[in-house]
Amino acid sequence: MELLGASYRRFESLQPEANLLAVAHDLLDSHRALLRGEVVGPAGPIVPGSVLEAYYCAIPVYFSDSLATFRRTVPGTVIVWLVPISHAEAHYVWQHGWSQFEDLLVAHDPDLLDVMRPSLV
Repeated sequence: MELLGASYRRFESLQPEANLLAVAHDLLDSHRALLRGEVVGPAGPIVPGSVLEAYYCAIPVYFSDSLATFRRTVPGTVIVWLVPISHAEAHYVWQHGWSQFEDLLVAHDPDLLDVMRPSLV
């Protein structure tokens, strides 16, 4: 499993990648993998001034289909996209399930690379 985070270059000074390292360390310490639809957090704003406080584990749909699984290793390496979400969105996933949350994402088409985007819920 590889973790993927993505945001616009304009947010580089906010260091959104710092939280990905913390998630990776927690996973290594607990010896577990993330599942599609799982929520990590909430644990406070992922960057200063953002309402996004958690991560939603998704397949990397914004990117090439070939990125979803790296097959040159045995077994293949699965790529988990950690999508920043709000506290309210995390609760939505817990209450309604990941499939309905992904339907909400499709219906509203938020900019998932914008770490300052508003919450959908």
